[in-house]
Amino acid sequence: MPREPGQPEFHHRGEMEEPTFSEWMEDQDFSLQGDFLWDLEGGLSRNWRKRLEADDWEIGWPEGIIRSVRLPDGLRLWLAIDPYGIEVLTKYSRSDLAALGALTGYQVGDGEADIKEIRWALDWVVHWMEESGERFDPPWQEVLQDYSSNFSPKWATGENVHYASLVNLTYAEQKLLQLAFALVRYYRPEFEGWPDKKQCEFLKAACERINNVAKPINQLARFLEVGTGARGEKLRLPIEDAERDVKVAEWHDLRGLPYQDIGLMLRIEPTKGDEIKREQQRVRKMAERGRKLLNDALDGGWDDYAARVRRLRQQTANEE
Repeated sequence: MPREPGQPEFHHRGEMEEPTFSEWMEDQDFSLQGDFLWDLEGGLSRNWRKRLEADDWEIGWPEGIIRSVRLPDGLRLWLAIDPYGIEVLTKYSRSDLAALGALTGYQVGDGEADIKEIRWALDWVVHWMEESGERFDPPWQEVLQDYSSNFSPKWATGENVHYASLVNLTYAEQKLLQLAFALVRYYRPEFEGWPDKKQCEFLKAACERINNVAKPINQLARFLEVGTGARGEKLRLPIEDAERDVKVAEWHDLRGLPYQDIGLMLRIEPTKGDEIKREQQRVRKMAERGRKLLNDALDGGWDDYAARVRRLRQQTANEE
């Protein structure tokens, strides 16, 4: 029987029901290792269903059921209907929230994703479509979802240059954008039918919120590892950004990039003194901190390691 305009639409949960969030995650390629997500006993209604089934067994009345209803404005509510009454379930199950938090912490990790760069990348997608009239083949969503050697920065040149803003994002930004894309598609099935501009705008907002969730998870882990509980404790590590410092040391010592070029890559403005001396003191100090960490990790053998890598790279270049 056709549904009258303005009336709610009911969805039964049976063999053809949509997957729960926990079940859906099992089919996603997030490079998850181990069984910790699969052990999360969840699904949007599983805990409620268990409670209802227990009630049915005790009193022998008709089975309790759970139904979803989508209102005209698109909002979905879940109704628990059992012999004792009907309950409108407006809160997410704890297992779903736990799974969402675990996935956010695992996928985003402690990578410093630059939300501004993600906004810029998606804005350029809109620019190419609306102002340049560029046809994306394959669709930009497919490239966003892949980030493999199939869609490399080298590939995104020439006739594929309109993909460059996506493939040139850093690893952390790519992982965050991929997670946002996957989650939005699960929670908002209608997302794929939205215009491209609306998809990009929503993804930008989703990335910002996911990033805001990942930060306190990392702060909690840091407190549990090195915190003291003192009031006003900042929990700053001795090195402000060890990952960046190590990367700067790698770029300079292994790849031979000058400090000035690294400063341009990191958007670090040189001081007036640096310009006169043609130097980049701030970047040099980063490299020194990173070099010390690498040297400690290799028991004092970083210089020998770096020299060996440079020789091997030179040999490879000569052979080519």
